[in-house]
Amino acid sequence: MRPMLNGQRPRRIFGGPGWQYPCACLIGWLAGSGSVLAQAAPTPPERSPCATVLAAHGDLAERVMSLEVSVNGAKYGTWPMVERLGTLYAPRDAFEEWRVQLRADAAAIVFRGTEYFPLSAIPGYSARLNSGNQSVDLTFSPQAFAATRLTTELFSKPVLSPVMPSLFVNYDLNYAMTAARGEAAAKDLGLLTELGASNAWGVLTSSFAGRN
Repeated sequence: MRPMLNGQRPRRIFGGPGWQYPCACLIGWLAGSGSVLAQAAPTPPERSPCATVLAAHGDLAERVMSLEVSVNGAKYGTWPMVERLGTLYAPRDAFEEWRVQLRADAAAIVFRGTEYFPLSAIPGYSARLNSGNQSVDLTFSPQAFAATRLTTELFSKPVLSPVMPSLFVNYDLNYAMTAARGEAAAKDLGLLTELGASNAWGVLTSSFAGRN
C-alpha cells in the first residue's frame, strides 16, 4: 500500500497482491460450473447399426425358409421361399418344376441375387404353412397348370427303291458212309437245291431233292 498524499485514501491497483485471491476463486468457480454443466448434459443414446437398418427397413422385413412343398397333393421336394409382408415368394425354377404358368407381368423381388415371384399371382392360390415340420401345402386352380397335349407323330410312307432283276441258287450236299464189322460199308449221297428268280412282278423259286 502506497503512503497517503494530501489526505487522499489509498487505492488498490488491479493486479496487485490483494486481487490475486478473488480472481483465482472466480476462475475456479467458473471452471467448476462448466464441468458440472458438461456432466449434467445428457448424451444421446447410441443406436446399433442393426437397429438403424430395422428402423429404416422395418416395413420391408424379409426372411428365407426352406420348405417341403406339395402342390395340389403332389410332393415336389424342398424349395427356398421368401416371406415378405405375409406373402410367400418362390424362385422361377420352382414354377417351372411345378408346371405352373407364371404371368409375364408378375412383380418380382430380388433376394441375395435371385428373383422370387409371388405365389399370390397364380389363380386359385392358397397356402397352408406348417411351421412344425417346415412344410407348406399349396393349392392352385387347374387352369393355372401348363396343358399337356399328346399327339400321334405321323410317319411318311417310305419310298420303295426300284427292283432289280436277280437270280439265285441255293444247294445243300450231304455225303455219309456207314461201316459195320463184318458188313459192307453203306454210302449215302443227298442233294437239295433251290433255284429262284425275282423281278418287279415278284419271286419265282423251284426246289429239287435227290438221294443215292
